[in-house]
Amino acid sequence: MPLQPDFSRPSPLLSPYIAYFLELKSDTPEVGDEHNRVKVLPVPHAQVVFSFGGPSFERVMGGSKQPSPGYAITGYTTRTIEYSNPDNLGVVMAGFHPWGLQPFFKKPLSPIIDRNLPLCDVFSGTDKLEREIRQAPDTSTRLNYIERFLLAHLHRPALDEAIVQSAQGIMEAKGQVRVQDLADAIPLSRRQYLRRFENAIGAEPGLFAQLVRFQSVFESMDRHGSTPDWPAIALEAGYYDQAHFINAFRSFTGLSPTKYLEQMQRTELGLHFDTQRKDDDPMRRMYI
Repeated sequence: MPLQPDFSRPSPLLSPYIAYFLELKSDTPEVGDEHNRVKVLPVPHAQVVFSFGGPSFERVMGGSKQPSPGYAITGYTTRTIEYSNPDNLGVVMAGFHPWGLQPFFKKPLSPIIDRNLPLCDVFSGTDKLEREIRQAPDTSTRLNYIERFLLAHLHRPALDEAIVQSAQGIMEAKGQVRVQDLADAIPLSRRQYLRRFENAIGAEPGLFAQLVRFQSVFESMDRHGSTPDWPAIALEAGYYDQAHFINAFRSFTGLSPTKYLEQMQRTELGLHFDTQRKDDDPMRRMYI
């Protein structure tokens, strides 16, 4: 594959918060209109990116191309984003568990939904970190610098285990669960549950469930193969009719399910990523 991926797990100190590190490199610019493109679907978790290559760009669901910050926090996203790099690509992505990024923040994550927030707007020491990462001789050294930086900014190490279990329950139910039932299970009032969930996860539970349900659509699509039964897939994902399903799918991808299948074939990178994560995270389909 043109992009060189290197998938790894975090150290035990960070594994409660971070699910994986994925480094992507490409020393040779791609020809034509490809430009080291990666399209990222909405997923129910956030990530932080650390660049050691040339400048990258982002385009949200067919909009205009904009510069993308090389050191950034990507909150929960509800729209497909295309990233491109016309020169030499070098980036490490830290993929967090759904409950993993909020402990590094003193304020709620919800304001950065659908945003790439420059890391320097939140954390000190990013200039030093960038120099270290760019001068690092190999992946292992880069990850050591990144882990040291993240551990230094871990403000709330203790996770809210009740809410973690609640988020896991939403994923196990593939997003098909009532908020009131989740609140009753703890038990909390609805208002208390909503506040506590957002404080621990960084998004309100309704949005989180929508993202989980959207991801479950791809599991159904994989089972159906090249000739999907769209009404059956909509029913499996809990959409009350096909029109509701199509509207939701289009809101996340900018395409109808049929157009998506025609235009968005899986890449080697996407298949590599899925293979690495398939045993530990059902919400794994991230790279087209």
